[in-house]
Amino acid sequence: KGKGKGKIEVDESRLVDVTIASGQVEKMSRCLTVKRFQPIPGGLTMVVGPVGSGKSTLLGALLGELETIKGSPVDLTCRVGYAAQVPWVLNATVEGNIRFGEQDHGREWYETVLEKCCLLSDLEVLPAGDQTEIGERGVNLSGGQKARIALARAVYSKAKICLFDDPLAVVDAHVGKRLFNDICGPNGLLSDATRVLVTHQVQFLPMADQIVVLENGSITACGTYADLSAQGLVLEQLVGSGGAEELEANEGQKGDDEKKRGDVEVGK
Repeated sequence: KGKGKGKIEVDESRLVDVTIASGQVEKMSRCLTVKRFQPIPGGLTMVVGPVGSGKSTLLGALLGELETIKGSPVDLTCRVGYAAQVPWVLNATVEGNIRFGEQDHGREWYETVLEKCCLLSDLEVLPAGDQTEIGERGVNLSGGQKARIALARAVYSKAKICLFDDPLAVVDAHVGKRLFNDICGPNGLLSDATRVLVTHQVQFLPMADQIVVLENGSITACGTYADLSAQGLVLEQLVGSGGAEELEANEGQKGDDEKKRGDVEVGK
């Protein structure tokens, strides 16, 4: 349910994917069983799990793309920003793709979004900068460029709820780290928005306010990084030994970021 600004609650819900042909229900398959899903308002919730566990489907359910056969239907009543797993672009200019019919939030905000989404260097090499016409299905862009333009569109909207479906998967590691810190992180551009990030980049888990683990269409664990680490095997199934050092580094970084944020709030 969407209650107030940036709040999401899903309780005891069973959701199905319905295929309709010629006005008739042709197929109905169960996709998700959610006992409770409540991202922290104004916080970062990261959704992780094996391939095919239902992570993208969960975001689809929040967007109303699934039918609820048990429990309360999902109803987000506030503005939602969404970046899909397969980014889509319009046959329009780069600027037109990012602004996308939104109210004008000002040139300063637009340029800030370009910077934080790591698009400034791309605009330098495009023939007409942000006025470059994007071809059909983005044929003149790389996969990473399309993903960052789609991400910029969601960020530019200034939505109270932002749903991101693995936007870091198709960018280089150093770019992915910048995008995470500058947009989704505790001191990022969207630090006041409710952020739900589906990702396989488990090195960022310590930076999350809440982690949701999905498996076979059901939530098997939910809590902070410290909570799930204390439970033992839950995170070990997701994190290989190669990512252990970066996980520890990010865990320390979150503590530093929270201290800095607290100092700023005290100083206001």
